Amino acid sequence: MPLRCKLGTFGSFLLGVYSYIGLVIILFGHGLWYESLREIDILPHYRFTIEEARMWSIYLLPSFVLIFVLTSRFKCHKLIAKLFEKSFSVEAYSLMVALVNVIIIFVSYVSLLFLIPGLFHPFKICFVFVNAGIVGVSTFYYIAPLPWEMWKSRNRVQEIEALKLEHDFIWKAINIISWTAVIMAVSAIFVSWTQVILPSIPAEKLYTYSVIKLQAYSAIELIYLILGLWFGILGRLMDYSWRIRKRIAEIS
Repeated sequence: MPLRCKLGTFGSFLLGVYSYIGLVIILFGHGLWYESLREIDILPHYRFTIEEARMWSIYLLPSFVLIFVLTSRFKCHKLIAKLFEKSFSVEAYSLMVALVNVIIIFVSYVSLLFLIPGLFHPFKICFVFVNAGIVGVSTFYYIAPLPWEMWKSRNRVQEIEALKLEHDFIWKAINIISWTAVIMAVSAIFVSWTQVILPSIPAEKLYTYSVIKLQAYSAIELIYLILGLWFGILGRLMDYSWRIRKRIAEIS
């Protein structure tokens, strides 16, 4: 197997694992909230334990397999790539794979909504949207050709101008994605805890182990999204910008 396909298979595996972990985090968080609220004598309107979360996480494995197989085939299989590139542009081809991965995540979550009580919650919906967005953008940049290869030209001036425009676009994208992530994280986690969750918990129960567990799990959810944002999108884009500058220096 060529090195490119080995790396392609590994990258597709990581995308599948990240998508799957995101869905599993929702399930275990749902169970943890139920059990922790019961421990501090707050009765949730649903029943879902951590043990049930373990069982349901097994049923989510097909979503991991679908994303892994789909992405690796479109990344490595030359025949599939050629067939689609004849009908679509390279960007549209990459975007299509990214959208399919996003749809797989949403379909997996929506199917759980009909089967698990209490899973329809604003925070969980925001989490799924961010998770799917990270996977979708990561897939696009993973499948799409590298900028310094796509803009190659015999005319050095044209190639340099194209790379400069791409470099400017990358940093605008980095700024937009970073600010959007910060705003969503603050509104979804900080505001929900300070304005909704903590006021609903009796003052004498605020420093119990059950509440600390919930706060720790919220931190884990935030760390999970930050890692995906960095390794899947921001880190890759920053690497692209550095390589574009290097390419411009080489051909100037």
